[in-house]
Amino acid sequence: MDKMKVLATTLSILFFTPVYAEMYKCESKGIVSFQQKPCKNGTQTTIKAPTRQSPKEAQENAIVFKKGITLSPFSIRAEPENIINSIPIAYKVGVTNATLKDQKLYIKYNAIDREGFLIDYEAVSGTVPANSFKILTGRGSIKKAEYRRIYKWELDK
Repeated sequence: MDKMKVLATTLSILFFTPVYAEMYKCESKGIVSFQQKPCKNGTQTTIKAPTRQSPKEAQENAIVFKKGITLSPFSIRAEPENIINSIPIAYKVGVTNATLKDQKLYIKYNAIDREGFLIDYEAVSGTVPANSFKILTGRGSIKKAEYRRIYKWELDK
């Protein structure tokens, strides 16, 4: 069983270590956008690309969800604002199941503001086979004003 845990953890590290391009957060006339090229007008914030994690760092960053189930960091991508003044989002989390049974999971993440108040939440669900790794994904949308208040996403345990 210990060999299976090591194998599942190693697979999750190899297949879920993210690679990102540099991004720019642009704000002009109250409109926020994210793009891969520098901003033409307004204020610009460069979003640094994370460095690739070593297997040891990835294992240290894994979150224990419950016995035998670990999660890689939650990733979220915001898309351009749509015509109904909301922002479509896509999100994912890698799940390692180091148990001997398939696991049916519901994983909820809360959007928290700087004062610690809940703004919104998103959830992923699915079945992760025994002794395996699987990426669970989801899509949703959030009102522009609420999206701008989000300080962090936290796992709801």
